[in-house]
Amino acid sequence: MRMRDDWKNYALCADDEYPFRWLSSSIDDINYAKEGCMKCSVRIDCLYSAIYEREEFVGVNGGYSEIEYLIRTWERAEVDDETNWRKSDKLIQDLFREIS
Repeated sequence: MRMRDDWKNYALCADDEYPFRWLSSSIDDINYAKEGCMKCSVRIDCLYSAIYEREEFVGVNGGYSEIEYLIRTWERAEVDDETNWRKSDKLIQDLFREIS
């Protein structure tokens, strides 16, 4: 997947008068941010950046809060010495399909 280099210039949150709401843990702020994301034309770029370009997923990105992201992409490993990365990759792909 190739992101637009200038996607942040088109993000609705970039010009919002309450930018802190995208990083808040308050349910009201999270809902406010998610409503903004639903109207945004660069949701896929935002989600991609949050998952693959940053060190961690923080706040609301692409319409998902960080707790939703963690819950949706985590699966228990089948045995103690396995990781869950393979399964998580599929779940992340599912998130992208939802907003496409």
